[in-house]
Amino acid sequence: MKTAFFYLGFAALGYFIGARFRSKKDSFGWLGKLLTFVVFSLITCMGYKIGSSESIINDIKEIGINSAILTVVPLIFTIIALSITRRLVGYNAKGELVPKEERKKLREGKEPKKKGKTVIPKTTFLYVAGVIAGFIFGYIMVVRTGIIDFEKGYSVVGIYITYALYLMVFLVGVDLGFDGNAPKLIKQAGVKTLIFPLVVGIATLLGVFACTIFMDYDAHDALMIGGTFCWYSLAPNIIIDGGYVATGAVAFLCNFFRVILTLITVPIVAQKIGYVETTGMAVAASMDVCIGTIESSTNKTCAIIAFVTGCVYTFIIPVTMPIIVSMNF
Repeated sequence: MKTAFFYLGFAALGYFIGARFRSKKDSFGWLGKLLTFVVFSLITCMGYKIGSSESIINDIKEIGINSAILTVVPLIFTIIALSITRRLVGYNAKGELVPKEERKKLREGKEPKKKGKTVIPKTTFLYVAGVIAGFIFGYIMVVRTGIIDFEKGYSVVGIYITYALYLMVFLVGVDLGFDGNAPKLIKQAGVKTLIFPLVVGIATLLGVFACTIFMDYDAHDALMIGGTFCWYSLAPNIIIDGGYVATGAVAFLCNFFRVILTLITVPIVAQKIGYVETTGMAVAASMDVCIGTIESSTNKTCAIIAFVTGCVYTFIIPVTMPIIVSMNF
């Protein structure tokens, strides 16, 4: 919960500074490149954390496929649910709130089909390269050679990730401050924006439960895995501390895969399906690791929706996860 307040604080600080220098925003073109670098470094560190963990490497064949399925299916459920919901609420494919008289067409599915080729940004390939490089580096330097001590390396990387996330949220806040329309967009969206986080959570859990029907996981396992809601650093550790080591490892990999898959596919989903559909793809991570990619692939409105979604789950996960883990059924 404390993390959410830090994110809100850094975002607000960034917005204040961006608004203060709005007239000189053309001089800050380098901020976009800095944001890309921060995202790249973060996913490289995430790759390192996977590659440097001998326990995960040893079990990767057994749990990797299950984790991939438990990632892809809930993600598809989420995108479909958000696509239906944004039409009902009144957002078009570009993430714009349309007039009431036009919303009937959206609800009836009478939305102009997107034309043109899908353009995959160069950053997508950069991110893929980053996670692979991080994984290989961690595996060679920690597991294979032992040059880097696992505990020390894991600790250093964890500290860097924490502060890099603060920097990312701050930079997004600066960009929103440069634009200056955030208060107007928030007022325009209103309370109805909160329906999107709710839909994301329900769709994610339904997707996980749908998978476990055909897997060797019970309802408790499914609830624990789904209930992490992509908070890859905290939630899986709560599961492991509760004595469910194997389930915690699967949850960690699911969250890791979902963040990486979100970073890679957000531009494609935005172009071919809709902007709002990207806002909950990474659930809790929508407000930190993925916020920059979501904003650059969509618009300011969707960046705000993504931030709100991330905030909601960053607040509730520390409360709900211990309760879920302690359940006995």
